[in-house]
Amino acid sequence: MPEEAQNTEQKILATAIDCINEEGINKVTVRMIAERAGVNVAAVNYYFRSKDRMMQEAMELAMKNMFEDVDEMLATVKDGRILMMKLLGFLLWGIEKYPGITRSFLYAPAAGEEDKGPMLPAMQSLITRLRDRLTELCPNRRPEDLEAGIMATFSTMLIGSVVPELFASFTAAGFGEENARERLVAELTNMVVGG
Repeated sequence: MPEEAQNTEQKILATAIDCINEEGINKVTVRMIAERAGVNVAAVNYYFRSKDRMMQEAMELAMKNMFEDVDEMLATVKDGRILMMKLLGFLLWGIEKYPGITRSFLYAPAAGEEDKGPMLPAMQSLITRLRDRLTELCPNRRPEDLEAGIMATFSTMLIGSVVPELFASFTAAGFGEENARERLVAELTNMVVGG
């Protein structure tokens, strides 16, 4: 594919990600994406053939970008506490910065749809790899305690990202306020690796 075509395709995907994040996956239209990307609807259809395919590719690109950073952390950080703090800080920042994308990732599994989408197996893989890595880095922590902490941590983050209003009255809640996010990261880290 020529470079100009790749640039147009990437621009459409980046715009689709922005639209999903701002509007929610169910409100995004091909026309909206085309207008914001500065291309015509025919170009969107040419590159992706259907809205569903374009949305799938946009979500896969967003997920790929996130997991590249997560994989690097899992591979390079050599201390369990620091790994948890970096990983949770990154994930909570992402939940706050990209709430529409986060909800879209979780929509199919939460709605009980037959096709769960790519995020569920990717998150299952992340949780398993995190447990295995923390087992190496925290040999004094029992594996079942690590698992319980990881389950509680990811449950807290996922519920907080889907229904942020749930914790609205808590002063330590809210993933966007940096001090609150740091307090939450510290508490969740203690729950996983001990404190």
